[in-house]
Amino acid sequence: RSKGRNRFALSPSGSKKKAARFACVVPAIDLASSFNWFLSIDNVALQRGGSATLIDYRSASDPRLTQALAGKYDIIFFNPSLHPLTPLLSRLLAQNRDRVVPLYEDIPEMGLWGIDNMPVGAVDLLVFHLASLGYREIHLIGCLPIAGRQQQLIDRWRTRLKAVGATGTPVFPNQENPFLPGEAHTLTRTFLASHPRPPAIIFADLPSAIGGYRALWEAGHKPGVEVADRILGGARRSKDDWVTTVLPQIKLLQGESSADQRKNPS
Repeated sequence: RSKGRNRFALSPSGSKKKAARFACVVPAIDLASSFNWFLSIDNVALQRGGSATLIDYRSASDPRLTQALAGKYDIIFFNPSLHPLTPLLSRLLAQNRDRVVPLYEDIPEMGLWGIDNMPVGAVDLLVFHLASLGYREIHLIGCLPIAGRQQQLIDRWRTRLKAVGATGTPVFPNQENPFLPGEAHTLTRTFLASHPRPPAIIFADLPSAIGGYRALWEAGHKPGVEVADRILGGARRSKDDWVTTVLPQIKLLQGESSADQRKNPS
């Protein structure tokens, strides 16, 4: 996924170049769901003779977060789940945007675009699209527990529903562990018992769509015909692929920053 021009470009390789240091900075509440990202970042770093560090933070003012953004890491993969950004966090991101790669969600006010192909912000497009087709009842079904990123997704969905004058019900597991497609099937069947003719559904992930489609067919609904449906994400690349895609682009802003400093020495 790319938006606008590339922010980065490779610097010339030298015979003696220090090993790159990567950081994966994620909120503590999303540590488990973000751990696969760290494994991919660590794997790609090791392939290039570098190293990766996993850092979890608990608030926008957590010293672990602010120190990581201001630290000596060459690349910082950052899960920005805390909104709105605090003045301190905004300042650190602005000062270090040449080294920051968001995971999951974009930070458009900083010109930073996430590398995950299913950002929370994608729900905006789906809600507005379904509303433009005339739907005013748009439900949201997912397989992950309501915490961290999923709560952020639900909050964003509710905000967009209000903006278009629509209503809807969030349907997510009431437990700590994610649902598998079979459990998502049961979840959707229970939902359909109280909503026998849902006009439109957004499935928040692939397992919920697999189980949900089966439940819709069993209830006599044709997905995409009698019930408008959309899936956040769709076909997904591996996380290693996403990290590898970003790495060849990692130095353009650093080069631009150096050029700016030469033009405008302090």
